[in-house]
This record gives sequence, structure tokens and C-alpha cells, in this order.
Amino acid sequence: MITELRAQNFKSWQDTGPLQFAPLTGFFGANSSGKTSILQVLLMLMQTVESPDRNRVLHFGDDRSLVEFGTFQDLLYTHKTDLTLALDVSWKLSKPSSVIRVPFRFRFSNLTFHTEIREENNRILVERFHYATDRNAFGMKRVIKNKKSGRNQYELIHGDFQAIRNPGRPWNLPPPVKCYGFPDEVSGYYQNLGFLSDFVLAFENLCSDITYLGPLREYPRRSYIWSGERPQDVGLSGEEAIPALLAARAEGLTSPRLVNVNRSHKPIEHRILEWLQEMELIDSFSLEPIAENRKDYEFRVKKSPN
Repeated sequence: MITELRAQNFKSWQDTGPLQFAPLTGFFGANSSGKTSILQVLLMLMQTVESPDRNRVLHFGDDRSLVEFGTFQDLLYTHKTDLTLALDVSWKLSKPSSVIRVPFRFRFSNLTFHTEIREENNRILVERFHYATDRNAFGMKRVIKNKKSGRNQYELIHGDFQAIRNPGRPWNLPPPVKCYGFPDEVSGYYQNLGFLSDFVLAFENLCSDITYLGPLREYPRRSYIWSGERPQDVGLSGEEAIPALLAARAEGLTSPRLVNVNRSHKPIEHRILEWLQEMELIDSFSLEPIAENRKDYEFRVKKSPN
């Protein structure tokens, strides 16, 4: 679960300061006060993780992505290209993890990811990034630029952990993978840093667990076609809600009532109906095929008992 977020030089924010997150977090403010920008930080990181391009520092979006910023300059505070974009995300792991590299060992249940990104000579580059636990920080920072190749070179951040180099020439590291990942050369140059991939995986899992439900909803349809697919979620605009209900029915999925001592499980359809009834939105609903052996379904809502 995300516990804290901070963005510097991002859109309308020069510095958000540390924003504390809870299981339920709300942002309130006037129009154009920067509320949406806070959510866009997470969406930008999410689509960067999902991007197949390992050399793309940040995915600024396109017509198929959740957010589209345009250029790096467009998302910078006051659009000044000499500014450095800095992002921090802290979160609690679903279960504690351990690093054991004798004599160095520690256990952690919270992580903080930090990255600094800037533009130089029309190229987006990572100045530094690291993953911090309560005890140490591991990452990479830019140190020199190879004038012959024009390629930025990096060195490792490892705090008081003794990173053991493999025998051979002490090569500098190439740029990070995107804005958060260690290149393969790290495990090739060092003997005892295999655990760094665990930090990257934890960050990718965090981003993949983010589900964004947009502010708009699809209009109701006369019928819905379902061919047995099992959607991962209800979709950006709720377009997968009916297939999700039908898939849950077919698989017999149930849901407990967590707000009551009685944790009896009921089919998800029944539980959703209870929630809608509690909010006094509807009296009942039905989801049935239009005809026998048809894949067309009709969703009917009854607003009141009469």
C-alpha cells in the first residue's frame, strides 16, 4: 500500500511536500489547484512500467495511454527545461522481505523509491535513483559523460553495504533501465548484488496493482455480449463491468461482508446489490441471457419496489 508521495517540479507543483496516504485518501481543493496532477504522477509511473521500451526514461503517454503529457518540458513546473523532476513513492510491502549477504543482513517491510530526471542536449536522462529501506539505500547516480561515445555513465549507490566487484577492469555502469531499474551489467560487474532485482520487482508490482477508474462512465447498452472472457478489472470507464459480473457468476466467486462481524460469503452479484441498496440507488437488478443458448445478455435495473 502506498504510504507517501512527493513530486518536485511536476506540472503546477514546485514541491508537493510529503503527502501521507491512508487506505482511503481524498484530495480536496479548488479547480486547477493541482489535485489531478498528484494522481497523474502515479499513472505516469504505471505506464512507464508497462512500456516495453527499456530505454524510455518516462512514458509521457499517447492516444492509448491513461495520461498524455506531450513532452518533458510540458510536464515541468513553469516549463523550464533546466529544472530537475524529482519523484518519491513510499509503500508498505504485502509481506516483509529479507536481504542476507553475510556479514550484511537486514529485513524490511517498507520501501521508498526516489528518482531525479532532467533534460540535457534534448535527451531525457536519469540523474540518480535509489530504493531506500530503514537501514540503507541502493541505486545509481550519473557521474561522467563519455565524450567519445556520447553515452552517460553511472556508478552504484550502496551505502555501507560492501559491494564486491568481479575481477577485471572497473567499468562504469551504463544508464538505468527506464527511470527505476538496474541494468544487467550490475549483476555482471558485482558478485553479491543479485537482490537488487527484488527492489525493482517490488516497485513494478506496486505499479501493476494500481487500478485507475476514470471519472466518466459508458452509457447503458441494449444488450451485452459475453463469450466467456474473464476481464482483469471493470475497465477505465466501467465498460467491463457486465463481463466481470458474468465471469464471477460462472466461477462462483464470493465476497465477505468485511464491515460486519458476520463474515458470511455471498456471490459477488448479491454483495453488489446489497451495496447499491444500502446507498438507496436501486431496489434490484437482473442479468440474464436474452434467449436460451444466446451470448447476448440483458441488464435490467429496478429503481423501486413498485
